[in-house]
Amino acid sequence: MKYLAIIIFLFTINARSDCDTNAPCLEFELLNEEQFVPRPIIIKESYFAETTESEVIEYAKKHIGIPYQYGGNNLSGIDCSAFVQKLFQKKNISLPRTSRQQFQDSRFTDVAIEDLQSEDLVYFTSPGKTYINHVALYIGNGKIIHSSRREGGVQISEILFSNFWAARFFAARRLNIN
Repeated sequence: MKYLAIIIFLFTINARSDCDTNAPCLEFELLNEEQFVPRPIIIKESYFAETTESEVIEYAKKHIGIPYQYGGNNLSGIDCSAFVQKLFQKKNISLPRTSRQQFQDSRFTDVAIEDLQSEDLVYFTSPGKTYINHVALYIGNGKIIHSSRREGGVQISEILFSNFWAARFFAARRLNIN
């Protein structure tokens, strides 16, 4: 089996409840900044394997080109969390409205980036920020589909080999189906 080593900067997080926003959220602060050390992550060959597309991923791709609109939740404009919410509705699963609320959903468990599978949710933050501000659906082969203000709407993006998205990666989570 082939492996690929990728360096990712990891940091310790401390959950806080005194967010600077009106929306319910988790906010994280960086701890022990002087102890930041790059750590190689071994990515399994299966991470990049071609996968059979699920009905949800096929449905997601039909939305490519819909413009981004903050707070939007329809075909005239949609934001990242409404897009993910819409995709999970296709599976008859109701998700909370915001990316922060989706991250907190107890039906999901953390997934290491090297163990991502199609339909896992991937969360991002911005440099200098310590809270989640973006969510995307992992579609396999190192790619995500999401509604991005930066990219003008629903698009497919590389996750690890994009300096932009790799630098903003926060966490990945998988729905527990039991």
